[in-house]
Amino acid sequence: MRNGERIVSISSESYSNYAALKKAILLPNKGFYSKYAYTGVVSLYRQPYLWGIAGFWGIMTLCPIAVCLFDKNPFKVVVFMLFISAFCVMILLTFLSSYKQIVVWNGQIEVRRLLWPFKLHINKLSEIDGYYRVTVISNGQIGAKDEEEWWLVKGNKLLLSISQSVYKNYDALTSATQTKCLGSLEISDFQSLKYRLFNKKL
Repeated sequence: MRNGERIVSISSESYSNYAALKKAILLPNKGFYSKYAYTGVVSLYRQPYLWGIAGFWGIMTLCPIAVCLFDKNPFKVVVFMLFISAFCVMILLTFLSSYKQIVVWNGQIEVRRLLWPFKLHINKLSEIDGYYRVTVISNGQIGAKDEEEWWLVKGNKLLLSISQSVYKNYDALTSATQTKCLGSLEISDFQSLKYRLFNKKL
């Protein structure tokens, strides 16, 4: 901004090197602007990515079962194929653990997990300690790239993670949940998974 007018805007949805651009542009922090301060925001999934991954793991799970049903294999082979199917299901459930329905409105956050939508978690924004802007490093995985996550923290523990790769309206969700900035973190995929699943202290 200059003299109250926007000069340029940089969106995480448009630029793959969004985090690098932010680090390169060193300007004084004048606070945050949010057009969602008095309106509600509902999370939107990146549907093609979600169904693509779910379909891939579905095929990986069904193929071993089909082999066991239609081929006369020794008992050990059948057990091995079923083990592969169970492993694929566990990987899929771990992947889907990042998906939550998030509603931000009236100074509070409502969260339902995609895997268990029957329980509603409600937290007031005023009771949240703050947020970390997290960069998840891909560690050189083929076809993978670093991604940004938005972590809301309460009681020194991860309360809610909002991933750029999961939510189509990532910018709207982060803007609507602006609280105290606790800093930036760079972690691996495995570390991110540990914090999300086991509620470890930061």
